[in-house]
Amino acid sequence: MSSSSCAIEGEEENQWDLFQEPEGFRPKTPPPTEVLQRLYDGTEVRLKLVGSHPLWGHHLWNAAPVMADYLQEYAEHFCAGRVILELGAAAGLPSIAADRADPPDER
Repeated sequence: MSSSSCAIEGEEENQWDLFQEPEGFRPKTPPPTEVLQRLYDGTEVRLKLVGSHPLWGHHLWNAAPVMADYLQEYAEHFCAGRVILELGAAAGLPSIAADRADPPDER
């Protein structure tokens, strides 16, 4: 055994990897869920949400459809000719609604 090796005699060298998780240590990530949301203008948007997330990014929060409808209903005031940045978006439904409310010729 060389002086640079940390393996114990008779044991595999990769056995002591600090960042290697044992097989089956974490449960498998569930598949993404899909949400079909009808916007204020009548269009339907299919959102794929992550299967599981520690920050609750796998839920479509109640505020998202409300804000999306509000942005579309008052698009001429809030969206027309503007660039909108949504922070903490999760599925990004309000951003999608704002984008669809602003006709391409006004951008």
